[in-house]
Amino acid sequence: MNILYAANGYVDRGIPKDGFPMYIYKVSHALKDMGHTPVIVYCSDRDSCRVEDGIKIYGVKCRIVNTAYSWLNVFFASACRSYYLNNRLKELIKLENIDIIQFTSLNAISLLYNGKTPAIMRLSSYTRKQNPTYDSMERCSVFVASVLEIFAGKRCRAVFAPSNVMADAYQKDFKKRTYVIETPYIQDVKVHDNSFYDTHLEGKKYALFFGRIYYAKGITVIAKILERFLECHEDYYFVFIGDALSVNGRPAVDIIMKGAGRCKNRVMIGKPLEHIKLYPVIEHAEFVVLPSIIDNFPNACLEAMSLSKVVIGTDGASFEQLIEHDKNGLLCRIGDPEDLLIKMEMAARMNVQEKQEMGKRAKERIEKLHPDYVVKDLLRFYRAVIKV
Repeated sequence: MNILYAANGYVDRGIPKDGFPMYIYKVSHALKDMGHTPVIVYCSDRDSCRVEDGIKIYGVKCRIVNTAYSWLNVFFASACRSYYLNNRLKELIKLENIDIIQFTSLNAISLLYNGKTPAIMRLSSYTRKQNPTYDSMERCSVFVASVLEIFAGKRCRAVFAPSNVMADAYQKDFKKRTYVIETPYIQDVKVHDNSFYDTHLEGKKYALFFGRIYYAKGITVIAKILERFLECHEDYYFVFIGDALSVNGRPAVDIIMKGAGRCKNRVMIGKPLEHIKLYPVIEHAEFVVLPSIIDNFPNACLEAMSLSKVVIGTDGASFEQLIEHDKNGLLCRIGDPEDLLIKMEMAARMNVQEKQEMGKRAKERIEKLHPDYVVKDLLRFYRAVIKV
């Protein structure tokens, strides 16, 4: 089967670090190993064509119109990307003999698709669900983006999401069934580089957050109890690794440091790390804290659980799809700093054997997401859509 993956963006070379590009990378390589032919097409700042690991990757130059109005910029970002990308797809569908197209929901890039080749859309997010409090995106922009995502879905034969949370939210507005197919997972690096850990963290006992450092990932929730946790556990550090953004105009770093109060000397905030350096940091953490307000089958949770770590996630933000509380991880209530503190105390009180046993069960859950299982489900979905 020849499958085309259409994306609003991808890396210009090498292996993606996170997010939707990482999903495309893992799925396309799994399909290639199964004897299928994946092709990746993405919006870029230049036209390009390359082959990596036997997979053809096309970049499409997209000129984006910008205005003084953020909601209008949301519209033009989607319309422009969809226009240029779908013009290029008309040629590539014939050139690559494509059987099915999988669009991402990001930037609603299937909005202007009108081809005969079967198309589906994967919900990387649904803006209305992703921004319920309008803290990182104004109300009008959320409305415009959500409407575009609904219309983009209508251009496709079917829509699916990796999490029940996102599928249910989209389905309510879409008025058609939104399927759930979990994201395949396999560790992308076999050999680890301990240089960052050895330089900055060796010998330290720490709790860890990693991923994008902003509101939706629960950064303000951590900040509210950070000082109390560190005061009660004088042997602990708290480490944040990732891109630090702003929350309501305030740098996330400032919010974290203010929350740490008198214990800010035991807080470390590092920039994003490639997986070869990140994985040793995860492996040596006492436990991982991921109190997202909303998420969609998060890569960070998959990575930490695959490395046999105790993860604290939020119940109702899609972590409950991966974590069975007190069995293979811990769940706290969304947006509840006091409950998060209780769960962090539970993790901190666990002895080595208890952490190892919980981590073992966490790893077993992620092993069920191996491409041998999940990608086969995706292929069955493709075939069913093609037959419609």
